[in-house]
Amino acid sequence: MKLSFNSKILVYLLFFPLLSAFLSGCKKFLEVPPPITSTNADVVFSTDASAIAVLTGIYISIVQSSDYSGLNSASLDLGLSADEFDIYSGYQDLSKIGFYKNDLTDQSGLWATCYTVIGSTNSAIEGLSNSKKLTPVVKSTLTGEAKFLRAFCFFYLVNLYGDIPMPLTTNFEVNNALHRSSKDEVFKQIVQDLQEAAALLPENYLDGTLSSTS
Repeated sequence: MKLSFNSKILVYLLFFPLLSAFLSGCKKFLEVPPPITSTNADVVFSTDASAIAVLTGIYISIVQSSDYSGLNSASLDLGLSADEFDIYSGYQDLSKIGFYKNDLTDQSGLWATCYTVIGSTNSAIEGLSNSKKLTPVVKSTLTGEAKFLRAFCFFYLVNLYGDIPMPLTTNFEVNNALHRSSKDEVFKQIVQDLQEAAALLPENYLDGTLSSTS
């Protein structure tokens, strides 16, 4: 049975809202929401004290990580990789032997630790940049510290692994599509971060509250 023109219009009017709702539901289903543990940057970077706590937390995570201290330090791993250090006969720690032989196939600890810190510094840089409530010296100093820490991690990664992904944002869609950047590109970014950090950091030493100690 053929539908009349008016009947077709009626069917379309009834069907289109359902189709729109379905497509809208699919879009919402495919969109990944922000992590429920993420903190509202507007709140975190609304006061000098809370912003300082963010960078302090990054420093604490570095100090507490076994990849930056003791016999598991990145300095030791890089020394072994560069043949600055030697491994004595009978040594059994396969992870260190891997660095010594430049076989990093199973050496994911430092990689993961560095990218965790890079993610934290990217978040801090964006939060500090968007904040309108911080005092200028706190904002510039913390931004300089975050850029230095990011360069610090990229320096370790590029020297150990060569070409590496180089996330410079917290946008997960952008980061998920990243390919490895060449060593030259990474070193260029390291130099840029360090130059910007040098321009932002104060000449005199500041304590944990970013008050002058001189």
